[in-house]
Amino acid sequence: MKNALLLFFVVVLVSCDKKEPKKYENEIQQNFIDFVKSWQLVTYKNELEQDELKKDYESKLLQKIDSVYFFENWKGKISDISKKEFDETVYLEFKLKPDYYKDNFDNIEFQCSYIISKSNIANDSIYQIVKTFENNELVYFDGFISKNYDGTINYLKKSNYGLREEIVNNWFNFNILEISKTSLPTKSGEFKKGIRLFFDNMIVLEKFRAGEISEKQLSKQVFNSKKTWDKLPKNEIDYLSRLNIQLQRDYLRE
Repeated sequence: MKNALLLFFVVVLVSCDKKEPKKYENEIQQNFIDFVKSWQLVTYKNELEQDELKKDYESKLLQKIDSVYFFENWKGKISDISKKEFDETVYLEFKLKPDYYKDNFDNIEFQCSYIISKSNIANDSIYQIVKTFENNELVYFDGFISKNYDGTINYLKKSNYGLREEIVNNWFNFNILEISKTSLPTKSGEFKKGIRLFFDNMIVLEKFRAGEISEKQLSKQVFNSKKTWDKLPKNEIDYLSRLNIQLQRDYLRE
């Protein structure tokens, strides 16, 4: 009996030992990091297989991105905070590292380039909060991976991409929507509905451009967005305004 009990405890301890604890509070963040990391380990025999694997990875990655619309209340390290000034605008630039438990070349990086009118800097919530951060500080953020006009992922150029046997570029251009030193507040159902509508607007707009839907159908989508917009408080309207501008910028990128 004692031997059986001892064997039972050994089995339980071994099985518990094999379970790797989740590092990240946000389940979607954890799943995304696990997905990208798993593909970083994939190698290929030749260029033909490499091309097929890249297409498979890109397809699955886009499915993941599109299924959640945007990344909400992720946690990561902010770094490389800087700005570039032009005549009427400022480009606020920084990086976010969502896999912040280690620091090496294989980190997933989100490169943010946030454009602000100089006349609006004093009222811009993103600029005003980012200027208070130290490099490598942990922050919480909302945003989404940037895409090109054709719907492909807008990667940041990786200096050694293609030199090693890998198929993953884990440096992404990223559109920031909100950022904070503390966990972001939970969004209402109405607010989330508005966010999804603005993403869907771009799909409807492209269908209209391609002649797949009528102007009446496009107008209906715009009207539904406006109805949602009118119900929200100012801070949420400002959030949707940032989202709308960045979605349009992605749509027009060639």
